[in-house]
Amino acid sequence: MSPAQAAMPWKTSVTMSLSPRARPGALPVTPPGILRTTSLPCRVKLHGAQAAQTAQATSREVFEKGGVGDDLPTLTLSAADLGDGISIVQLLVKSGLAGSGKEAKRLIAENGARLDDAPLTDAGLMIDAGALASPVKLSAGKKRHALVQLG
Repeated sequence: MSPAQAAMPWKTSVTMSLSPRARPGALPVTPPGILRTTSLPCRVKLHGAQAAQTAQATSREVFEKGGVGDDLPTLTLSAADLGDGISIVQLLVKSGLAGSGKEAKRLIAENGARLDDAPLTDAGLMIDAGALASPVKLSAGKKRHALVQLG
């Protein structure tokens, strides 16, 4: 046992008990799916059974199947809001996926923004009414999504 391990024996025992393959000081390995099975009871306690089932269905649809869930946050734009078109940067800000235009441009530059699961590469992209004929899915990173539709 090294001097560092001797000084913190609890760290080694906790790490080893979390994962049989973990080395002392390594992060524990979480088996795939463990979060899905453990998070549902927590959601039921916090939000109720119906809300938990809805959240689980939306999560499965969006993250596992790559689709568009019915329960995603939705931004509805009027024809007046749209005008001749709206920039993708403004859509990211209005949908709440980016805090500012600068943050939205950084997301696009770092390939973190997606439009209908396709990476956005042009921060100057303009979206018109034709593009919003059906709802469009905007994503910032892997876990933040929003729908944009014309209302």
